[in-house]
Amino acid sequence: MGTLAPPARLCCGRRKDFTLSQGKDAPAGQSEEPSERGHWSRKTDYLLSMVSSAVGLGSIWRFPYLTYQNGGGVGIMMVIITTLVTVYYNVIIAYALYYLFASFQSVLPWSDCFAWADENCSTTPVVSDCNTTLPNGIVIHTNYSYVTSNNLTCLNGSLTYKQVQLPSEQYWK
Repeated sequence: MGTLAPPARLCCGRRKDFTLSQGKDAPAGQSEEPSERGHWSRKTDYLLSMVSSAVGLGSIWRFPYLTYQNGGGVGIMMVIITTLVTVYYNVIIAYALYYLFASFQSVLPWSDCFAWADENCSTTPVVSDCNTTLPNGIVIHTNYSYVTSNNLTCLNGSLTYKQVQLPSEQYWK
């Protein structure tokens, strides 16, 4: 291959064009290339030709052998890590799609306690127990279901609320 001559400077600070010398001077009008060159019919033909020369079946068949010869463990770990990352990514995308399509319903699933909710789900506070006065005048601390079933009333300020979760909290967990 020829050598590249560095550009020369002229007296006015402008650059002189450089030339590629071939080591021997070729007469003007003659070149070392054949006069008839092949042409690609389309750009895709050229692209497919380049890809097929770079990635052939020989490369695919030889890669596992070369990996094994050079230790092998790195190739296996690459496959395992790629698999784990792919599964992780797909789970995130699946959750996003699930909640996206769930939000298209007319009644949102997380707006009320439906079949998916447990006993701690409530849209309002739930009283668990309170102080009440029995008919004989004795004040007791009792379960709220006992108070309602015996048609009693709780004393003011003695209500204890059960810890509940809103439907939206339970749905998103």
